[in-house]
Amino acid sequence: MSETFYNTLAPIYDRMIRWEKRLKFETPLFAELWRRQGTRRVLDAACGSGHHLRLFKEQGLEVTGA
Repeated sequence: MSETFYNTLAPIYDRMIRWEKRLKFETPLFAELWRRQGTRRVLDAACGSGHHLRLFKEQGLEVTGA
């Protein structure tokens, strides 16, 4: 059931989220988190279409998504 749900959702996923607005809000939050924790690498285990992966890469992290 979950595979069918996500296969149905995939083509419209990016239309459901206002990525530009969301990332504008989240960018400084993630940057501060990485700085405080000394983060250098990130695994996004449910990366969807990869918008956060691109952001994290731009913030200088080594990224892996699945």
